Amino acid sequence: MPAKAFSIFYLPLVTLSLAKCVADYSRLQMAKRTNRMRSHILKQHVNTERFEMLDQNQDQCLDKYEFLVGVLIQQSIISPGQVKEIEDRFDELDVDSSGFVTRADFSS
Repeated sequence: MPAKAFSIFYLPLVTLSLAKCVADYSRLQMAKRTNRMRSHILKQHVNTERFEMLDQNQDQCLDKYEFLVGVLIQQSIISPGQVKEIEDRFDELDVDSSGFVTRADFSS
């Protein structure tokens, strides 16, 4: 009888503990891989092809916004659709269409 009680209580516990260890190890390995990939993307040389991909408005100049958005999209931190939603929200807040959100925009 004691062996049966052991089996009923401890084997499921050990199985769940092992599964959690495997899942934690997998998450750790994925996080390391993601960090290596992000580091690689940030250190990449900006060649003509990458420059054109980052230059969203095709004005032959990369501004900080274009670079930031391009890197965030490359790293899958944000999607182009999410960028569009954020830009649309900014446009809603920028009541006078000045390109800036000011206190005056909130009092309108």
